[in-house]
Amino acid sequence: MGRIVDPGDEFEYVHEYTDVDAACPWSWDDDPRLLYKPAKTMLKPDEQDFFAGEFPLEALCEHAQNVCYQLKNEHGFDYGATACVMISAMAFSAQPFIQVKLPKTPEPTPVTVHSMYIANSGAGKSHLSRILLRPFREYIDELSAAFEKMKLNKDAEIELWKVKKRDFDKDKRRNARDPEVREKAEAEYVEHIKSKPAEPIMPPLLYENFDLDGAVIGLNEYPEGFFETTEGAELVNMSFKLIPLLNKAASGEIYSQRIGKKTYLIKPNMSALIMIQWGLFLQLLEKKYGAVRASGLMSRFIYYAHNESKDVPETAGAGIPKEYPSTTLEDYYQRFIALLRKQEGRILGHDKSPKITVHLTEEAKLHYNAKWKEVQAETKPGGRFFCIADIALKAPEIAVRIATSQKFFADEDTSDINIDELERAFQLMEFLLGHAFSIYYPLSDENKEKCLFIERARKLYEWIREHNVEPFPLQEIKRGLRFARESEILYPLLNQLISQGELVLASYPFDRTIYVTWPAKDLNYYGKYSAVIRYWDQIVKCPNNTDSTGPYIDVSDIKARY
Repeated sequence: MGRIVDPGDEFEYVHEYTDVDAACPWSWDDDPRLLYKPAKTMLKPDEQDFFAGEFPLEALCEHAQNVCYQLKNEHGFDYGATACVMISAMAFSAQPFIQVKLPKTPEPTPVTVHSMYIANSGAGKSHLSRILLRPFREYIDELSAAFEKMKLNKDAEIELWKVKKRDFDKDKRRNARDPEVREKAEAEYVEHIKSKPAEPIMPPLLYENFDLDGAVIGLNEYPEGFFETTEGAELVNMSFKLIPLLNKAASGEIYSQRIGKKTYLIKPNMSALIMIQWGLFLQLLEKKYGAVRASGLMSRFIYYAHNESKDVPETAGAGIPKEYPSTTLEDYYQRFIALLRKQEGRILGHDKSPKITVHLTEEAKLHYNAKWKEVQAETKPGGRFFCIADIALKAPEIAVRIATSQKFFADEDTSDINIDELERAFQLMEFLLGHAFSIYYPLSDENKEKCLFIERARKLYEWIREHNVEPFPLQEIKRGLRFARESEILYPLLNQLISQGELVLASYPFDRTIYVTWPAKDLNYYGKYSAVIRYWDQIVKCPNNTDSTGPYIDVSDIKARY
């Protein structure tokens, strides 16, 4: 029987008084021992908070910032959620007109951006999309009306052409005996056939129900497009053949597809916004035994994961509410619709004018290369982006695309990207990479190994507490637990528990056998580490001479049972 007295949080030990006479529980020994506090009272090492840090609102252009303020105040949407949707929308509005040249790449890259917004049902995904993409949907209706009017005019032209063709078909000159007359009539007929008015084709522009053949035909007519779904099931159930198309659309490369007797060679330029629930997202990753992730498709997205556990209101800067114009959303809509209308000539008029190529300034190029090397180092084993290496390695390029499309969206500026604009985009990508890490780390081999380490360490500690109330030879562990028979498994687990102050290894003076026991400290403040119950020849391992070999092992619940 014993009694523990804790002198306070500033001390790392407690006083243990032992009962001299079991019949007299109030009679305590006046010679207490000093025991190190159990690990459950120790502060845990800092665990990485996946959602730590405020969204870098200053990284967005002023128009986007104001929209974030308004949607936060009026609808409660996090800045990150609003930005995730708006980034893809701004990229789509800019992608028909500009492209960007990256350092050390032979060809310019498109400014397309793929966004993945993951949240459970009820987070307001569809509502947010309806608000921010409203100009897009209104423009499609407007474009459809213009298309119908153009189609009526074209139908009249085609009917007139058909009448003239019937006249040519009846033209007797084509069968005349005079070769010159026959040749002239045949040439006129061929010329008329070539002059047949082309029927206008209205490209889908917005791809929601993703049919491969329909998408290829639409993108062949007009290569710009936007893939959007607020129902993740659309993506999970999609044909696996769509993955190459989405990959090529993100990089601006040529995609080939045979439909019927015709082979289409297209260069799709398509941004994407995918809003999906957690369960469906995990199904997507498992599709075809993980081939979706292995295909490289998922590395082309920016990620935002809605954090329902956040109990601290999101603030801007120092927490002072920001003022924004009352016309913020209308200004955003007008800017968006103006850029969309500029596409009308390219869509209905088949305008093939080249895109403007935006470059980085010399300082920005140096900064980009330095950032690339920094990210590359973080993707190696042990780095913070190791489990999302494929995503992180594309982050610098996507950051440049975001910086370029934001700048164009603000005032159609196509000047070089300077170092300040690039650095703000990198701040944004740093935040989004944190979200990507929070999504993929729990699914990684690294995390699985960590979980297995913790599980085994807890089993080891529980076995020790359950089967041994006194020090016992170390070798007994190998006879009691199957996984502990392998030294390369056992000793890292022991070392972690020892480093936390849960166990001590000490040798007995008579047979030099190493025993497992509990940590204690001599009454002498300057005394060496000792261990409970017996006098030891040597303290082989204790918290003072053993380093951590793994993640923190919380065994407080096991201790509470003994």
